[in-house]
Amino acid sequence: MDMQCLTWQYMSPAQRAAAGVLGFTQKSWDDEEYVPALATAWGLLPQNLRDAAKEVGFTRDAWKAAARETTESDSEDDEGADEEDNQSDNKRRESWLNLDDATLVAATVLGYTRDMWDKDETPPLHGTSWDSLELHQFLAAKVLGFDKGNWPGPAGEEVMLGVYDLKWRDLSEKQRCASMFLGYSPESWDRQEKAPLEDVRWKDLSAAHKAAARLLDHTEDTWDDF
Repeated sequence: MDMQCLTWQYMSPAQRAAAGVLGFTQKSWDDEEYVPALATAWGLLPQNLRDAAKEVGFTRDAWKAAARETTESDSEDDEGADEEDNQSDNKRRESWLNLDDATLVAATVLGYTRDMWDKDETPPLHGTSWDSLELHQFLAAKVLGFDKGNWPGPAGEEVMLGVYDLKWRDLSEKQRCASMFLGYSPESWDRQEKAPLEDVRWKDLSAAHKAAARLLDHTEDTWDDF
């Protein structure tokens, strides 16, 4: 439950009581352990449990994320990410004659020929920056496992990924905590959906929300122009 930045030690008596209603102990809260209440969907929670959840900072999205994250270890997430990357690399190593239809079409859209593909040569389009790709080229690149971080781009161009270019799994724990405090869920972050607080001007943010925004590399200017 990395949106719960507050450890048991710093919780108010009311928050500790609410956590207890949800089935947490000091150890299970601080260790982010699973409790049975998390198995119940937010909309099906009895009113007393929902009130307790709100008292300790849960929202509908945060509750859903906590339920998932307490049942999935970080190692499983990392293994899944590695497997996905390996599958993309393997797809680009397949010989031209062994490519499936979708990969063959995508490779053709990006300018590959059979000879170029099998010799591991790159077509001229690879010299185009990621943000300059046409939609059909972008989609073809995604089929081949490319993203902004591993797309070759113009020679000498160093791709600098901002926080908002990263997938949820690549964020640090502090960045995840800050993101959820600002209203993101893992799903909305990866879909690059807008969080409600983004419509609030910097001067109207609370001190805590400003601190969370700074963890995502925001300043007053970048926040108001976001």
